[in-house]
Amino acid sequence: MPFRLSQDESIPRGIRRIAREEIDAAIENLRIKLPAKRDVAVHDARKSLKKLRSLIRMISPCLGDAAKKENAALRELGRALSRMRDAAAMLETVNLLGKKYKREPAARDLAELRSLFVKRRADARSDSEAIATTEAGVTTLRGLRRRLNNWSLGAGVDAMEPGFKRIYSRGRKAYSRAEKNANPENLHELRKRVKDYWYQVRLLESIWQNGSKSPEKELRELQEWLGEAHNLAVLREETTTGGLTALINDYEKELCEKSLAAASKLYDLRPADQVRQIAQLWEAWRDEPARKGAKAATATHVGKSLSAA
Repeated sequence: MPFRLSQDESIPRGIRRIAREEIDAAIENLRIKLPAKRDVAVHDARKSLKKLRSLIRMISPCLGDAAKKENAALRELGRALSRMRDAAAMLETVNLLGKKYKREPAARDLAELRSLFVKRRADARSDSEAIATTEAGVTTLRGLRRRLNNWSLGAGVDAMEPGFKRIYSRGRKAYSRAEKNANPENLHELRKRVKDYWYQVRLLESIWQNGSKSPEKELRELQEWLGEAHNLAVLREETTTGGLTALINDYEKELCEKSLAAASKLYDLRPADQVRQIAQLWEAWRDEPARKGAKAATATHVGKSLSAA
């Protein structure tokens, strides 16, 4: 099922179901050993870990200290897996730059960087320590899966509201820092907070209806732009030619401007107003089946009355 709460399930059941599905997906990907498929598999496993961490942050007021322990374990696993993914991600960025600036003479210098990251990717695929990391990761995830039933979760959306507010507040603060100083560190922090907000919206995607517009698309694009800007900042550290550095700086500036413009709109509400908006949408969505049932019952009653007449 999608990373989304269903209308016919309680919040505790839905949260556990989604967590279980992401854990199982991560384990399945970590078990893939074929070198040619490991880049995609590790990438997908890391995405599942990020979803799980975001989910835990959202319900952290309910979980208390347990949230910190679970998040720390997933964070360490994600960092270990990133070493296997980084070379492949940088290679993708090199190829993207080559396509975007194919008519620029400086783009010829990308060939050396491409060879560097191809070698690093090959080394990562065969690294015995990396393979051991995936096996340890499976053990970590199985332990988390066993503990899901011990999670103490509130029954209503109000139980998640403190988590919603915290996620949105942290995003607003990260945007404010990046808007004042758009250095790579601030932009990377903004990306992490945008991802949390994006996963929150995806979890609640169904509540936007009857003309209300979900910010999912804008958040997805924003985190992609910020991710590419981060890769460019890392790539710049590997670059030795001025011409290529200029291309990186040019593309990074373009991404930064787009990102900050989008973030200013996505974080324009006060946290309390954002939480109130979500709560209202949630209540309307959860009440919808009852309204439809009452409407159908009224229509049936009227129909029978007319037939009797």
